[in-house]
Amino acid sequence: MDLAEELSVECFKKGADVLLNAWTDRYYEAFMRYLSPESLREPSVWCKVLAENATAQFWLGAIVNPAIIRRAPPEKLSAADEGEAIAHGGRRVRNLFLGISAVTKPRAEAYGFDYVDWYRSTLAASTVDFRILREIGERISRRLEASENVEMTAPNGTNLKLSIKGRRARINDGIVDDQDIAEGTLQTSLPAGSVLVSADETSANGVFVSDVTTPWAGRTINRLIWEFREGRIARFDGDLHALRLRKSWETATGNKNRIGWITIGLNPKMKMGYTHNEISSGAIGVGLGDNRDLEGNNKSGFSHLQVTAKATMRVDGETVVEKGMLKV
Repeated sequence: MDLAEELSVECFKKGADVLLNAWTDRYYEAFMRYLSPESLREPSVWCKVLAENATAQFWLGAIVNPAIIRRAPPEKLSAADEGEAIAHGGRRVRNLFLGISAVTKPRAEAYGFDYVDWYRSTLAASTVDFRILREIGERISRRLEASENVEMTAPNGTNLKLSIKGRRARINDGIVDDQDIAEGTLQTSLPAGSVLVSADETSANGVFVSDVTTPWAGRTINRLIWEFREGRIARFDGDLHALRLRKSWETATGNKNRIGWITIGLNPKMKMGYTHNEISSGAIGVGLGDNRDLEGNNKSGFSHLQVTAKATMRVDGETVVEKGMLKV
């Protein structure tokens, strides 16, 4: 709340018309407890009005203790995501997520994180010069956009091939400038540092294994396995919490079972195993489901990203990441 108030003050200084919207723990718990899946699936009138009128949005960490999410049924989690996607999908509104706001002691306890190390890592990663991230990101983006075939391998069993032919890469460097707006890149974060590109939704074949600690809905996923055949999920497996995610995925609608996008991390200060795995330098991520923000063709209320470490990525035979180290 202190950070939200400080942001509001700075926006007022710029002459902005500011609305401070607080999703407290009790508010969110009641939202998920009392509203039906049908109601959650219908986009909020307030979300629609804000999306139609806002020119910039700052997203903070929302609830303090994510353990309360564990009580939400899978069908309600997927329904709420679908409603949000309908309300905000396709809107040309600049968005900035502030990761430091998510660093709370109750969240660390819920996910089994070292709070002090998590805080220090997130703060350090938030101060990396965006110009450095942009420079590295542009080199990788040019290589991806000039390529067609992507191959990922890792000692954990990852062996996945897909196509990105004709897809435009996006850089998350912490800044949304005029060029980004013109190109349709409206979302960023602090800490930042990743390149994202949508995948040909019918092209993925093989297995992707994530063995990086990943927080989700008050739970911690330590191992997840996705097997793709012609872009579709043929196997969704993993540990107990990955199977809980699968239940939410099963109740979702739309192109939930299609590969959506891939990511490459750029930030040398962000440690894996916390809340920003995808921006850690050399991290390789695969997203499932909705990818319209990246000019993809999947339309769904479900979208989820998982990351693998120490992996190798080759594009048209050229190595861009080798055993978790950037090579471009």
